[in-house]
Amino acid sequence: MAEAFAVTGYVPDAVAQQLGKDGWVSSGSVVEVRPDREVQDVYVRISSDAVQKVKVGASRGGTTLVQIILQGNANIESVIRHKATAEGLTRFYDPTLARVAAAAIANVIEA
Repeated sequence: MAEAFAVTGYVPDAVAQQLGKDGWVSSGSVVEVRPDREVQDVYVRISSDAVQKVKVGASRGGTTLVQIILQGNANIESVIRHKATAEGLTRFYDPTLARVAAAAIANVIEA
């Protein structure tokens, strides 16, 4: 088996249904994958041209687990969203948020 990079996380059920049916939402589109069901402020943004294959897993609570296998040398974006306030900027340095953000990266898998 060849090695590849993949992002594993959660998307809304409607997005997962489309990914499972067509392999992607639409050409030129972008999907946001969250590292945990309850996390809203950290996600990975993946464009359709970066995707080699999509695997759709279990659904619970309105979100579905997906694994998006990436093309070689694909570009993705890891995003941490916060408000432009003193409290929001402090969250940027929050160790708990840093742990969740660390999960929002591509990992090597056997494809």
